[in-house]
Amino acid sequence: MAQNEFIERCLDQQHAALMKALEGLSQQELSYRPDPQCMSIGFLAWHLARAQDFLVQTVAKSAPQLWEGEWAARFGRTPANPEDIGFGFLVEQLEAFQVPEASVLRSYIEATRANALEHLRGMDDATLESTSVASPVGGQLTLASVYQQMVWELNQHGGQIAYLRGMQRGIEDPLDVGTVFGAARDAG
Repeated sequence: MAQNEFIERCLDQQHAALMKALEGLSQQELSYRPDPQCMSIGFLAWHLARAQDFLVQTVAKSAPQLWEGEWAARFGRTPANPEDIGFGFLVEQLEAFQVPEASVLRSYIEATRANALEHLRGMDDATLESTSVASPVGGQLTLASVYQQMVWELNQHGGQIAYLRGMQRGIEDPLDVGTVFGAARDAG
């Protein structure tokens, strides 16, 4: 299997789990923080999409982020700041964060995902391994490493989102075994 195909499968699995975790949540559930120092589901979903936008546009492509177009305004975070990704936020910033409507959140997630997949599909293994870009913290990374970081970000924050949902709703589907195992089970 080619690297870009493997990465795309990881992104597909993560996306399916994320959409399931966000499904049907009220504004109150999206905004719930178990402690003042904790992030909400809405914040984590926003940060996850911001990280994906940043990694593809800024790091991999050296291009303006989708955020800098219409998205910052749709989130009420103007003027658009490409460094506004939710990394290193203080308690005061978490408290001030306004969780947008679920439809806006999901739309931005979908836009950053589509952008990442379009970029990824344009590369083969050799390109992923041989193309170096500047790391945001210094040094160089291959494009494969950029996508590896993206998968890590999406999995980590997707798990946090699912955990916060579980805190609020309890066990909803005790037979949920994940998208890969669930698909195998359902196929027979």
